[in-house]
Amino acid sequence: MAGPPQSTIRALNRDQIALAADDPSRVGNNVRWLSEWQTFHDDAVAAASLPNPGGSATVPWREMLNDYVNGSAELIQAVTNGDSQELAEARRDIQAGELAAGRFNRTMGIAAP
Repeated sequence: MAGPPQSTIRALNRDQIALAADDPSRVGNNVRWLSEWQTFHDDAVAAASLPNPGGSATVPWREMLNDYVNGSAELIQAVTNGDSQELAEARRDIQAGELAAGRFNRTMGIAAP
């Protein structure tokens, strides 16, 4: 099982590190944080266009990307519109994506970032 290119996985991990560093709840920059969410969203969309990794890694890979694409789009829209209900839904999607990412990493033998 070949899996997605390592550069794709590194890009998503790099995006998540940037998001954590600039989280406005931890004195980050809100404008930069939203821009980083857009980058994360774009990288997840690009990853979704890649071939499936195959085998038992396919389901968590697709679940992760689906949750990341939907959650990041919802989060950007929720923050922009000040919609706390949509923000809660976005966070649930992103958390589900993180759980799927953990399953994907274990299946592929990838150390957690």
